[in-house]
Amino acid sequence: MGMNAPPIALNCLASYLSGKIPQAVIEIYNADQSENKQPIIFTSYDYAMKHDTYVNNLNDISNPIWVEVESVIKQFSPDIVGISSMTASYCSALMVAKITKNLSKNITVIMGGKHPSALPEYVLKNDEIDYVIVGEGEIPLKQLLLNNIKHSEIRGLVYRKNGSIHKNEPIYLDNLDLLPIPYFKSNINHYPFEKDSHSGGTWSLLGARGCPFSCIYCASDKKIRYRSPHHILQEIEFIKNSFHLDHFAFQDDSFSINKKRAHELCDLLAIEKINWSCITRVDLIDEPLIKKMKESGCNVISIGIETGSPNTMKLINKDVSYPEIVSAIGLLKKSGIHTNGYFIIGFPWEDEKDMDDTLSLIDNLPLDGFEVNIATPLPGTKLFNDLVISGKINLNNIDWSTFQQGSVYMNYSDFDDYTWKQMLLNKTKKAKRIYQKKLFIRYIKMFFKEPFVMMRKVKNRIF
Repeated sequence: MGMNAPPIALNCLASYLSGKIPQAVIEIYNADQSENKQPIIFTSYDYAMKHDTYVNNLNDISNPIWVEVESVIKQFSPDIVGISSMTASYCSALMVAKITKNLSKNITVIMGGKHPSALPEYVLKNDEIDYVIVGEGEIPLKQLLLNNIKHSEIRGLVYRKNGSIHKNEPIYLDNLDLLPIPYFKSNINHYPFEKDSHSGGTWSLLGARGCPFSCIYCASDKKIRYRSPHHILQEIEFIKNSFHLDHFAFQDDSFSINKKRAHELCDLLAIEKINWSCITRVDLIDEPLIKKMKESGCNVISIGIETGSPNTMKLINKDVSYPEIVSAIGLLKKSGIHTNGYFIIGFPWEDEKDMDDTLSLIDNLPLDGFEVNIATPLPGTKLFNDLVISGKINLNNIDWSTFQQGSVYMNYSDFDDYTWKQMLLNKTKKAKRIYQKKLFIRYIKMFFKEPFVMMRKVKNRIF
């Protein structure tokens, strides 16, 4: 499966650099892109069942994926390759770096993203990586490419010198409105909406960077910075006019942290006559805001609920109550906005009852859809740091291929590996059955409401 939308982070970097260094030839290669349709249902249980296949493909240099990566890099013949990496894609990122250096030792490899930002010195121990950029990459990457100031003066740069690794403090942009619209046309990847104005699709955008909350499983920057509503509207109008897209997905950690700003943004979005979706928390919405969001075109809201276990809710620092959850989901259902819930099971302290409490909450809430992920101790989170301190994670002996939200191989509990794996397989399988049941009920209701529309959707999906 792949992503059929441009990568936001790389688009931001490329659009910024092309404006600041017009003499540079810049290209984006989105190796996540795929022309294949994603399955209607693909859950953590399915990821768990395909883990061995994933690992085999990951380590097979003759796999068509790596053959394609090598071909693309060879054809473009770059001087510099920049790789964006999250923890789940870190092993793949290292493979891309290895392929690059096998083609030419003279190609400079730079890695950025959440994972190397959290563990820069660790990542730079890999000989295939020449530099790591910590935090936001626009300014340090520009300075590194221009090569007109000392490495020691480039904030956010991690580099080698005289056999030692040096790390400069990161830089964070306060005024995001100074950045250009994050659209960059790739000559390697071509997306359906670029080729066919009737193909539909969703444009992902970021209205803010960072999240001020202290959930122990989240690696987001704690300093939040906003784009102004008018700056966001410039991007929406550009994409809308250029590609006739009418659906936009806000990827902010929590869309409505600033309710006054959210109301102002909704007023502007209503003028655009678009559909849009977002992510937020149950304690950041109320009836007036939900009403305005609905009226401005919001048709999907995803809510981070996380757990049905009171003990886990306390330990993860989520700081929301179950009455708040029930009330918020009820208001969303009343509004007619499609409501998704995000949940996590498999925290190191959890037992079968904790996980069953979460599945029971999912089953009882009137959600239209949901995701159940397996707790992943991401570098940069309190969860990860606590496990390192306790000795349950050793950076010198760690298999990063197990670090994904569908992996049953991250056992930091007191259970033995077999018991833990079987417990997670059973719970994720049960979660998939709950999802199938909710989906079936929703489709039946939709069929009786709009039978011809549903028949057309089923027909299109089959073809």
